[in-house]
Amino acid sequence: MFDELCFVVPKAQQMSQWRAIFTAFDVRLWYCLAGSFVVALSAWVLIRRTTNTSYSLTLLSINLFRVFLMVPLNRVPNNISERLMVVSTVLFGFIMATSLQAVMVKYLSYPKYERDVATVQELYDTGMPVLSASNNLILLFVSDERPVYVKMSDRFSIINNKSLDILGVVANKRTSAAIGRKNDLVEKIASSYVENNEVLLHIVDECPRSFHIVYLVRKDVPFIQVVDRIITTFVESGIVNSWFVHAKPFRPISDYHHRKDPHKVFTFKNVVIAFMCLTIGLTASTIAFVAELVYFHKFAGPENPNADTGRCYPRKKNDIFYTTPARRFCYD
Repeated sequence: MFDELCFVVPKAQQMSQWRAIFTAFDVRLWYCLAGSFVVALSAWVLIRRTTNTSYSLTLLSINLFRVFLMVPLNRVPNNISERLMVVSTVLFGFIMATSLQAVMVKYLSYPKYERDVATVQELYDTGMPVLSASNNLILLFVSDERPVYVKMSDRFSIINNKSLDILGVVANKRTSAAIGRKNDLVEKIASSYVENNEVLLHIVDECPRSFHIVYLVRKDVPFIQVVDRIITTFVESGIVNSWFVHAKPFRPISDYHHRKDPHKVFTFKNVVIAFMCLTIGLTASTIAFVAELVYFHKFAGPENPNADTGRCYPRKKNDIFYTTPARRFCYD
């Protein structure tokens, strides 16, 4: 029988929706999207300048962002070069927006978790102590040739209380790690450390040691007959069969963290980030609107001698309803 000596750490927690959205694409892809936006905006500005067409950098940025999100433009460009640029941008935005929407369905419907610790080096970088009840395990790491394993020997914390549930401490406090046999850890985690269909502990993929529990012996060893007789007694008495029949089966760890139902109804929790974006945008718009009112009333009004005479703003409350749109905000 083959087994391994592995570290066990707290399971990575669920990722917030803000971070999950940005992890839908690779970081380099986000940089490419930002660079493509800058290049397309520069090309659009260059075309406008070359053709002596009036433009506003802010409006061009907003229109280009609309194209990237597959929102139609209000006006078709007049120049052929500008039309070709817009068409290519529309095709680019269609592919990228469709891909993002397809990925977002998964990220908004089902939770995404942080990355689990996979190597001993990552475990060492976390700075968590390793709880253990055996002093002999430290010697295995001290005598190892790999530097990271030698450094891990300093992280061991020996627990003298043999009745203490070390795995329970790791799962509840989430500030330490533990070490044990992989087969035992798999069974204990799947049977005792599961909450809301989610495991609380994670076995690090890189295991420091591997060993055999049962060893092969030569055929001519003197005690082979004794071993055969003991094994035969266990089998014929039904002990082995009773073990397989009455042993309590446990659910594999790989079955957890999977969605149970392929169809899931969208709730407010899935799209709360959309309402948050809307709230932030409306709040910023309200602040800007109040700032504009204060500016026009105090700094751009006709009563202010320092104000520009080329601008006018309705001072009376009813003027905004009876004056024409051209007279509400006037500029030279």
